[in-house]
This record gives sequence, structure tokens and C-alpha cells, in this order.
Amino acid sequence: MSPGGYSNTWEWEEVLVFPQSREPVVQFMWSIGHTIRPNGEILEGNPARVDEYVPVTRDNYLAYYDDLMARTFQHLGIR
Repeated sequence: MSPGGYSNTWEWEEVLVFPQSREPVVQFMWSIGHTIRPNGEILEGNPARVDEYVPVTRDNYLAYYDDLMARTFQHLGIR
């Protein structure tokens, strides 16, 4: 889902040329930036914290995804 912030990106074009003839070889468009959360934090590399961390263990690895789905349905009031 969308974090509700905005993107702060920069774009520019660059043309690579042969050094002797100065003839163009290829043209790039560079695009860099980051996404800002509504509270001003940078989103990339800064994930939202989870309410409940459910690690994969040797006891639950076979039913891990079923357990996550059951917790999700319970949280949403489904079933």
C-alpha cells in the first residue's frame, strides 16, 4: 500500500560521445531520489515497524504462512 508520502526524485539526461569525433553513442536518463513518509522520514531502508514479529522457527516452518494468514484474517475480523 502507498505510504502516503511523496517522491523526491531528480532526473537528468546525459549523452555519451566518442572522444575523437564527439559523435553521440548513447543517451541515458538518470533517475535518483527517495520517497518521503508523511512524517518526513525517508521510506527506503527504513521499514515500518510490525506490531507482532513472527519468526520462522523449526517448530512452525511447515505452517508458517498459514499462521500468518490466520493472524491477518483475525486482525481484519474475517472468519
